[in-house]
Amino acid sequence: MPQASADYVREAAFTLLNRLVGLKCLKVRGIIPEIITTREIYSGRSQAHRDYRDAHPREARAADDALPAAIQEACRQVNADLIAYLCDSDDDLLFCNCKMGALCICLS
Repeated sequence: MPQASADYVREAAFTLLNRLVGLKCLKVRGIIPEIITTREIYSGRSQAHRDYRDAHPREARAADDALPAAIQEACRQVNADLIAYLCDSDDDLLFCNCKMGALCICLS
């Protein structure tokens, strides 16, 4: 992989992880509702993921289980309600076509 591509992938991974940690920190402090933590009560999903799937049944049937879309929607909500600089949902680096398995590992 050329160095520029490797640098882009590294930056994208760091950006995604940084945002997930930021969302988790906001939740722990009671500033936002649960977005990241998965629980058995929600069928192994987070509350935000479960709620998003319930509201968007067509997307829920996708191979990615609507997880990237659910997190992106949660980021949009945080962006609109709270702090625009944490979750720019239109940023190309937000998901960068990350693999579903990698995203699930980050959330578990």
